[in-house]
Amino acid sequence: MEIIMDLERLLRDRPGQAWFNPRRRDMWRYGSLLALDIDDPDDARHIVSLGEGFTPVLDYSDHPVAKSGGFRLGVKDEGMPHPGFGRNPTLSSSRTAAWR
Repeated sequence: MEIIMDLERLLRDRPGQAWFNPRRRDMWRYGSLLALDIDDPDDARHIVSLGEGFTPVLDYSDHPVAKSGGFRLGVKDEGMPHPGFGRNPTLSSSRTAAWR
């Protein structure tokens, strides 16, 4: 399945990032961009959530490899719980590295 989003219409119909709910700490903070909207009572009854999303990017800039290479290193940890963040409880996701 391919989902094509009309971003121009989204910005016009929901100005000021009304599609983003920063109070939610899970993937449903982007709910109005998804096929089901958790803020819509008719949709919400069909949503099952395991608390997935809002996974942290951990700073590993002090790692010897990052230091020797002169770059910042972040690791997106999508499997382990961290205080104040969500997780992907099925452990189906992995850790992803990014550097700048």
